[in-house]
Amino acid sequence: MILVNAETMKRLDRKAIRHFGIKGIVLMENAGRAVSEAVKREAAGSSGKRVAIVCGKGNNGGDGFVAARHLKNSGFDVTVFSFSRVSGIKGDAGINACIWEKTGGVTAVISKSRDVKDSVQTLKHSSVIVDAIFGIGLSKGIEGVYKEMIEAINGLSKPVVAIDVPSGIDATSGKILGVAIKASGTVTMA
Repeated sequence: MILVNAETMKRLDRKAIRHFGIKGIVLMENAGRAVSEAVKREAAGSSGKRVAIVCGKGNNGGDGFVAARHLKNSGFDVTVFSFSRVSGIKGDAGINACIWEKTGGVTAVISKSRDVKDSVQTLKHSSVIVDAIFGIGLSKGIEGVYKEMIEAINGLSKPVVAIDVPSGIDATSGKILGVAIKASGTVTMA
């Protein structure tokens, strides 16, 4: 297995898009589908089919919206929490957030501490939580509602599947940037 740092992974993504002509939205679709399969395996050992997916507003969140759609189509009860309204999410992530809502998916927005507190009941009753908050591009410390949400998730002792890297970990140095998701598994793509 070859491990790459954040910059190398970004270069590989750009090469896939520019040199090989694979559209970014196709890469996101493949990533989200892979995440949904990992979640299904994780949930197989539990009695429920409830999944909570916590999405940031970047490509990592876009992967989460794709995973949500695939899980919902497979009969899972999926709740998506987003740190942005769908209308505020841009690019391929925004396209997939819109598809999620057009197919009947509901998105709860996390913008203040009260929203984090309100989300805990749903998170607590989920079989699996998906961390789609931050990916390989994170370079600054976690604070505010992001920190509160990560601490809430970590306090639940639930299986957590992270996308690319657990949110809060610098993908190049491995350092924790204030607080990080304690994932039981991480799905990476290349």
